[in-house]
Amino acid sequence: TNRLGDYDRSCTGGLSGDTRFKTHLLLPWVSDLVRHPCVLDPLETLIGPDILIWSSGWAIKPPDSAGFYSWHQDSTYAGVEPADSVVVAWFALTATTTENGCVRYIPGSHLRQLPHTDTFVEDNLLSRGQHVSSADIDEGSAVDALLQPGEFALHHFRCVHGSGPNTTSAPRIGLQVIYMATHCKKSRADATKESAMLVRGQDTYGHWEPEPIPQECMGDAEVQAHTRSTGLEKANYFADSEGRKGYHK
Repeated sequence: TNRLGDYDRSCTGGLSGDTRFKTHLLLPWVSDLVRHPCVLDPLETLIGPDILIWSSGWAIKPPDSAGFYSWHQDSTYAGVEPADSVVVAWFALTATTTENGCVRYIPGSHLRQLPHTDTFVEDNLLSRGQHVSSADIDEGSAVDALLQPGEFALHHFRCVHGSGPNTTSAPRIGLQVIYMATHCKKSRADATKESAMLVRGQDTYGHWEPEPIPQECMGDAEVQAHTRSTGLEKANYFADSEGRKGYHK
């Protein structure tokens, strides 16, 4: 968390907007974390030996804050297929508890893609404020991911999840990373070709521009790669609404 604080202070306006996403391209210590064998070994049993990282993002809730993540599926606006070959890892840098807004999962919700509604509620930390209908899930079955610092949880791309506000006096800090098999591709034929980082095996498909592993913290090459990558991702993510681009926080 000390190194994350250093990065936060180095960013104009703090850790927000593009600086919150794909920091595994900017910071070697984040790159080392997301490529660690303790993470990749279980992933290989789920999606095979050839693994890419599509995206990552910091999920930070300050002390006594109202921010929340509504019930949603990560697959909804990603435009990546097949969803069964995509797994999301949630890394805890601080302990996660019910009180500080740990991630909650709905068992069995990964079996189908559900419709979502965009709300843009102010305290909703999702970039589009998207959520599934309460009629489509059983909130009473939700499982809390209670993690200690250094632990991580894995969930299916379509697994419905969300989290409440942080009502404690300490921050809740997590990093979400989206891993996929190298055969995954954008679902729209007219989508802008995006980039991804190969973290295990080889990519013989070429659906993604290769991303470099960072060699220095915030170096010129690292900043250039990050700027290009986030730009390509946003071009697709917000393709259906110009008005949403400014909301990417």
